[in-house]
Amino acid sequence: MSLFNSLKQLSNKAIETHLAIRKYGDFVLTDGITPSLNVKPQTGYKHIDFQDNYRDVDLPVIEISASKEILFELFLELTDLFGTNQVNVVLETSHMSRSLLYTHSHIDLPRDDIDISILQSILWDFKNLLLNDGRMGIALVNYENLMELQFDEHKILVFFNWQIVKNELFAILERYNIQEHPNMQLIVDDEHIHTSSEEFDEEFRKLATRIGVEEDNDNN
Repeated sequence: MSLFNSLKQLSNKAIETHLAIRKYGDFVLTDGITPSLNVKPQTGYKHIDFQDNYRDVDLPVIEISASKEILFELFLELTDLFGTNQVNVVLETSHMSRSLLYTHSHIDLPRDDIDISILQSILWDFKNLLLNDGRMGIALVNYENLMELQFDEHKILVFFNWQIVKNELFAILERYNIQEHPNMQLIVDDEHIHTSSEEFDEEFRKLATRIGVEEDNDNN
């Protein structure tokens, strides 16, 4: 875990105080990520535009920030919006090896055509990992309509091409009382700290095995 520049100017006691803050008003952080001094996390969503250079298309994107106590359940409800029996999954990880646990490089581990009910059951078993490991994320992808839902390593939900399921999406957000805040800052918008552990490294490898992805042996 490395400190970002804004903390380097503080005393050790002030740094420890900031790292210990896990709640901002009603918003509870996961254990996997710590914001900079300049960002005050909050529940909400905002719209952004995304240029998919690979497919040469602009995609509408919603970024959703949610407090720890609702984040995982919200993510699982959003996975239902894919509306198919099988989905494609990508695990994103910087658990490239124990010695590189805190590097910023990462790899993507894909698995196509997994039954969504099986995937959801597996994810329940690894709820703690998904919430609190700052070195892994997961995405569900529909390659045909370019709809993608990420639960990223910053513990933010990112929904690409969400307009396909617009009504269902906003019904879920309303039920969780998640409102639009166009100017809100997300943890990823400024310097931040990722936190993980060797225990999470082991848990991630178990999750990868359960889902059926294979790690690149060159990175082990």
